Amino acid sequence: MSNIVDIYQAYKPYAEYLKKYESLSGRQKQSYYDKNADKIETALSYRTGLKNMSGTDKLLPKTWKKELDELKEKSAKIKHDLTQNDAILGELAEIADKAAMVQRSLPVRGTQAQAKQNEILPNFGEEKRIKKERGSYGRE
Repeated sequence: MSNIVDIYQAYKPYAEYLKKYESLSGRQKQSYYDKNADKIETALSYRTGLKNMSGTDKLLPKTWKKELDELKEKSAKIKHDLTQNDAILGELAEIADKAAMVQRSLPVRGTQAQAKQNEILPNFGEEKRIKKERGSYGRE
């Protein structure tokens, strides 16, 4: 979307030549074209590209700009959310590491005591190892 807005900005200075050329007729039109052929052709090229990119015959720069601003706003929100999620995941990883250290430091007194210990502090390290063995399938 930003590409179409940038192309429109490049088109604007040449649009005046094209507009004037299209408003003339007869010899005036031909004379004006002869003097400004490169600018008129550049404007036609930009306009054709813009129409092809937008999929419509109308040039709607205000609509494009509005849509671009909305997309930038959504992108900023998503980036902010991802940053927050990364921070939360980091905190959870620290908690899991600390829980695993505490669990390793507690004395084990038979299977019943081990089961109770796992009930209080599940073995996060073991789950991490199992997850690594299974693979993340591109989700990490």
